[in-house]
Amino acid sequence: MKKISQLRNAGVLAGFLTCLSMRPRFIQAVMLSFLVLPIGLAEAGDTEMTRVIELHVSSTSPNAARDNLSAAPPTDNTITILSQKRAQGAPPKQRNPELSQQNLIIVGVNARGQEISRTVMLDPRIIRAETAEPSGKLTSSGLLYRNDATFSVMVPDEPGVIGLKVYQPRWSGAEYTLDLIGEAKLPEVGHD
Repeated sequence: MKKISQLRNAGVLAGFLTCLSMRPRFIQAVMLSFLVLPIGLAEAGDTEMTRVIELHVSSTSPNAARDNLSAAPPTDNTITILSQKRAQGAPPKQRNPELSQQNLIIVGVNARGQEISRTVMLDPRIIRAETAEPSGKLTSSGLLYRNDATFSVMVPDEPGVIGLKVYQPRWSGAEYTLDLIGEAKLPEVGHD
């Protein structure tokens, strides 16, 4: 909430507060509410609700057995949108997402293939694996990748979005490169 001290004319405010101290409590409350009301209305407009599309997505590697696990992520995936639902809200805030090879980047694209939105999420294909000796001491740990996974993702409901592209970050030694691992068209979505 904006501080009252940020009002333009501090002299008028000081006189008003002095006047308040001489009035009964009810009048003070009413007068103070008129002073604070415009500040609250300005902030209420700042939290405007947006629309999102909640997608239920399947990623399957056509070149591998369905229930196999592999040490490397599948590079070729068939992305299928199983269902979608429009809702009020906003995708989770990603102020400064740091990429890693354990992420997927979901990009919403328009009819010309231009990026409209971007969402970073943990790779749902990852399974953390650990092996132990009979005594219980861990001997190794690592990541395994499922060749098929089902997951949900929320993307902004932008009028131009017609499809998704799914990227896997890969460290090149100096920076991350985004490898396209699959794409899908959104089913027709009517916009209000």
